[in-house]
Amino acid sequence: MKIQVIAICAAVSLAGCADVEMGNEATNDFGRYTQLEKGVTPKREVYSLFGQPSDVEYNQDGTSEWTIVSVQTRTAGVTFVPFVGLLAGGQRQNIREATFNFNPAGRYTSVETNQHSVYQNQWESLARVGGSISSPAFSRVEAEMNKLGLPYDKNTVFPPELYNSPN
Repeated sequence: MKIQVIAICAAVSLAGCADVEMGNEATNDFGRYTQLEKGVTPKREVYSLFGQPSDVEYNQDGTSEWTIVSVQTRTAGVTFVPFVGLLAGGQRQNIREATFNFNPAGRYTSVETNQHSVYQNQWESLARVGGSISSPAFSRVEAEMNKLGLPYDKNTVFPPELYNSPN
């Protein structure tokens, strides 16, 4: 019985340290970026290369931006320590954002990538998930996919409220 309890605790601890990928891993494939041609590549082709955006923004001048995000999360081992984990537990997130810029005709003009890492305790993570449920990103992405006649999957939208650090 004692050995079974130790084995279960070890398995839970190891599973907690495993990396979890969320968002769109295509942002990590740099070969895809080389297929983009400034002023030529349409949004539909960016979609076929990188998938559905996590957020969409339109600017007053008619230009637009798609943000596509990849997040790798690793739960801290201390999270699984009774009582201590409630206060000190959390996760490290390695985040890559790719922001694709389009001209008013919907043609690719540039891309900016950003990579950063943040640590969130469990309570902050729960608050972020709760705050992201009603994110306007869902409706913006759905409207963009409908406009382009592309499939919309709400499960692949990764709202900025989940990964942006507060200023």
